[in-house]
Amino acid sequence: ARLQGGDVVIVATSYNFIPYSFVVHKDIRSPSDLKGKRIALSRLGGITELAARLAFERLGLNPKEATFVQAGPDAQRIAAVQSGAAAGTVLSPPGLFAASSQGLRVLVDLGDSGAKYPTAVIAVTEPYLRQNRLIVKKFLMGFMEGLHLYKENKAFTLKVMQKFTKFSNQETLSLSHDYFVRNTSLLPRTDPEGVKNAIPEDKIVRRKVEEFYDNSLIEELVNEGFLAKLQTKK
Repeated sequence: ARLQGGDVVIVATSYNFIPYSFVVHKDIRSPSDLKGKRIALSRLGGITELAARLAFERLGLNPKEATFVQAGPDAQRIAAVQSGAAAGTVLSPPGLFAASSQGLRVLVDLGDSGAKYPTAVIAVTEPYLRQNRLIVKKFLMGFMEGLHLYKENKAFTLKVMQKFTKFSNQETLSLSHDYFVRNTSLLPRTDPEGVKNAIPEDKIVRRKVEEFYDNSLIEELVNEGFLAKLQTKK
């Protein structure tokens, strides 16, 4: 939004990594098998395309050697790969584990690559932040409490996940929780490296990374002892 002229700024990031894996049809045996094939994405230009391009780089392939197509949400992309309409797609949990249980194969796990990206963010407009800083700060306090609950109360978290993901398989939900909780921090500080990776290469030379995020409220909460109080809660 900011690259298009908006005055939006990120004030918190709870997940600074790319939680995607590149999964393929059972007939894809090696990276070279992907050449000339269709790759299903949720949306062209979105994070799934970025993840697919990173996966291709790690496989030693040029993204231009395949055709990226927009194919909708997880369920539709999984079906496309199963049917052979697409050779592969990128998925994050719980869709990733649902696909694995249905016979699709993981070719690259970007979650273990350490690649940084601001996947889950809280953003506000700068005018709103200036005029309502205390409100935003209180919101972030609630957000951080929610992150704490997410990590510490798995049973409650699984019920919420089931409600909003519509997945009923408890093993899939449990695996998804464990996957995300490894890299979810109680301190949702935005990582500059992730922000830089999210800015298109042709734009980064003309912009400063620092203009896209503001960690000052998170730092205030740390200095005031709010995080320490959360960490003592059980």
